Amino acid sequence: MEMTLVRLFEAEEQDLFADLQSLPRNAALRKLNDLIKRARLAKVHAYIISELKKEMPSVFGKEGKKKELIKNLGQIYEKIQREHQISPGDFPELKRMQDQLQHHDFTKFNILKPRLLETVDKMLAEDIARLMALIPVEEATSNKEASVIRGMVVSWLFLS
Repeated sequence: MEMTLVRLFEAEEQDLFADLQSLPRNAALRKLNDLIKRARLAKVHAYIISELKKEMPSVFGKEGKKKELIKNLGQIYEKIQREHQISPGDFPELKRMQDQLQHHDFTKFNILKPRLLETVDKMLAEDIARLMALIPVEEATSNKEASVIRGMVVSWLFLS
């Protein structure tokens, strides 16, 4: 019984060391995934803000229109999803966004600058692939794991 516990402890110890050794690789991958998520969220925010700015009247009825736009933000999300083929998961939580928009003057929002979005798209398409290649990969079994993870990131980038 005691030998079984010793072997179990040693196996757990080896697993812990393996986990500790993989931390830098996993941390880099997590940071890269976070960068991708933030870039996509920034694009979505740009589309939302631009749409709200576009819908605002230039002279009268601004406050009433602002309330209407906030109330119908879900429909604006759907419109943006259709027009730009954006996954619903890339959008900020609706209620929280509605709450935050209450405190902003929509007339001060900027219009969409396509050149900036093109820069983000280029970064997502090209620069991320280069960064993925820089993430250190352990030998043998970790290569398979890294390939699967990289494949998931690439498909997440381009299929959603």
